[in-house]
Amino acid sequence: MVVLGTVAVYYGPTVAELVKNPEDLVEAIQSYGHWGALIFIGIQIFQIVLPPIPGRVVQIAGGYIFGLWLGTLYLVIGSLLGSFIAFYAARVIGFPLVEAFVPPDKFERLNEVMERSKTDFAVFLAFFIPAFPKDLLTYVAGLTPVSGPRFVLCGFMGRFPGMVMSVLVGNSLREEDYGLVILIASLMVIILLVSFWKRKWIASKLSKRGVESGPASE
Repeated sequence: MVVLGTVAVYYGPTVAELVKNPEDLVEAIQSYGHWGALIFIGIQIFQIVLPPIPGRVVQIAGGYIFGLWLGTLYLVIGSLLGSFIAFYAARVIGFPLVEAFVPPDKFERLNEVMERSKTDFAVFLAFFIPAFPKDLLTYVAGLTPVSGPRFVLCGFMGRFPGMVMSVLVGNSLREEDYGLVILIASLMVIILLVSFWKRKWIASKLSKRGVESGPASE
């Protein structure tokens, strides 16, 4: 954990700055040649371990640089490793670490997700919904008795469809297939609108307080 903290302090700001500028991110990864894959996996790990870093940009960059299959593979590896690191960092260090990332109001809502008697579907749904604070939930989950592998697997299954769509966008941009980019972007918007339309039902699945609390949001 000391190593993780040291790496985050030294390299976190650099990664965060790169992700804010997609062109610089792509150029930086490509500059490492064959080592670019490992650098990219590391950036994906950072994106999960440091929640403020936006994940969508990293995912699209993966598709643009490595194509559909390799881009997805590298994202899967980074996502799983990052989730395990965040989960067990919270479990080992405890609330002080979680408090550093998760505001009190969001902590209360996210903690309710983990208090559900049947958490598997709730976790899957939370990771599937666009704009839900997935990485914050990973830290909160580390404070609960839930099994780490079980949580990470359920979360990954929910995260995977959106990840693939983002990789497809990046791959389509590389191949200049802008029609497919528009189609996927439209599908993402539809999912977001349906999530908003069904927000009361979603809230009832994610919160013991049901529709009264409203869905957690980023």
